[in-house]
Amino acid sequence: MSQAAVCLSVAIALAAGTVIGPVPSGKPAAAVQQRVIWTNDELADPALQDAAVSQIGASSAFEFAAAVPPAYQKELDPEWYRERLQPLEAGRDAITARIAEIRAALANPLAYQEPGLRLDRGHLRLSPQNEMVLLEARRTELDAQISAILDEARRHRILPGLLR
Repeated sequence: MSQAAVCLSVAIALAAGTVIGPVPSGKPAAAVQQRVIWTNDELADPALQDAAVSQIGASSAFEFAAAVPPAYQKELDPEWYRERLQPLEAGRDAITARIAEIRAALANPLAYQEPGLRLDRGHLRLSPQNEMVLLEARRTELDAQISAILDEARRHRILPGLLR
């Protein structure tokens, strides 16, 4: 036999010895652990509900700590999204109402008049057309913010019905 064949056969024998394991020694029968057979009553025990079931060994070998609830993640809470959406939707509704009011005034100028100079406003009055353009731009910004929040909720698998 060549030296390579001898090395190969020795390597195979060593590998087989590690996989199969050592030959069991002649232990007395009393030293071998007894099998435990569990009944349905033991499986219904609440202390063993989360334990692994084995046919060999004592049940104390399979005791586990109680499951710890996962930490709070605001991204998975629909209430967090609702709190963020509420002021944006209220602002969008107010802007939509103001735009409808301006359109009604432009449709019938005699029915809608704002008399005098309004001193409670911090700026000079815009023309209705300019005010509508600014309000529509703001409403578009709010719609984009609302859409971004809804997309984020969708990525975290929050159903749209939970956000209303």
